[in-house]
Amino acid sequence: MNVLVTGGLGFQGGHLTRRLLHRGHHVTILNTPSARARLARDRLCAGAPFSHGILDVVWGSVTSPLLVRSCVDQADVVVHLAAVANPEACREDPTHALLVNVRGTQHILDMCREYRKRLLHVSTCEVYGAPTSDGLLQHEDSSPLNPAHIYGATKAAADRLAYAYALEFHMSIVIVRPCNVYGPYQQAGEHGAVIPTMTTRALRGETIIVRGSPVREFVHVDDVTRWYVQLIEHEDAGAVVLNLGTGERVSIPEIAEIIARETGAPIELAAPRPSEPRAFALDLSRARANGFESSISFASGLVGYIEWARDFYK
Repeated sequence: MNVLVTGGLGFQGGHLTRRLLHRGHHVTILNTPSARARLARDRLCAGAPFSHGILDVVWGSVTSPLLVRSCVDQADVVVHLAAVANPEACREDPTHALLVNVRGTQHILDMCREYRKRLLHVSTCEVYGAPTSDGLLQHEDSSPLNPAHIYGATKAAADRLAYAYALEFHMSIVIVRPCNVYGPYQQAGEHGAVIPTMTTRALRGETIIVRGSPVREFVHVDDVTRWYVQLIEHEDAGAVVLNLGTGERVSIPEIAEIIARETGAPIELAAPRPSEPRAFALDLSRARANGFESSISFASGLVGYIEWARDFYK
């Protein structure tokens, strides 16, 4: 199968691409050029051969409709992961976030419509915003989308645009809303994710900074990309929306305590980020009915990640 993965050299994209290659698929990656992306490409190429899988990398952006057209034309299925995925980066440059996350998604949708391609659109739990009451599970169909920041708003716009295209034009589109994904090679530091940022600080002997006490649900990248492959290889039709997660919820201070215990680093409390939702709680009944069960507990996954980071960053 020929699979186009936009953002295929990003965190989730790199793990997904490796899985697809090992299953013998022909993967084309569309990714913006950067030093980080080139390192990810080199890591993928260093893992060859891939059980007869083939890898092609096209440098460019989903903001270019002509480039998107040339890539989608050759694919059997498209996985859309390309996005400005960090809330701080979106807050610093909302115009760029809108261009990539919304307009770029429209380009993908237009080309998938024209060439009748199946699409797996990767959204996020951030489209929900904070639940309206404690303990309320966010359901794919009945819960409102009330994003609390620009990142969530752009992803919600792209999410609903994909759903509308599926209904209006009878397209085969699956929209997934994963909870917070973590694991090896996730970006740390400025515009990085919370787990790698706290872990790298701790491993350097620095203080772990904890901003507020939001509660989150985390899923290991190995689990979520395994589920993506199942969806890619299953030829379904119509518009389907799936929450993807584990059902395990943990506060950021609790995560910091585990990292501190494993590394000996001190913890410092700081002011929470503006507009950050206090908690997420996903309804996973639809995903579980379709066989999507987590195989990696958060406790074991986090300790495993810390051990990986200890070796990778030494």
